[in-house]
Amino acid sequence: NGENLNDNVSVSHYISIVADSFAFKSFMNIRYVEWAGVKWTATSVDVQRPRLLITLGEVYNGQTA
Repeated sequence: NGENLNDNVSVSHYISIVADSFAFKSFMNIRYVEWAGVKWTATSVDVQRPRLLITLGEVYNGQTA
């Protein structure tokens, strides 16, 4: 069954973004980041104004907007 072939792939990268006021107010709601054509879970967010450092984890398979 090839459906779960890459479900447990993970990375140990982080994405750094320059955040606006909306991002600073709602960073705790970040669920995933799309990088390299794949949605990755956001495992943690480190606030380092003016940036947010978002640590990536496993492939995200949840609901998207």
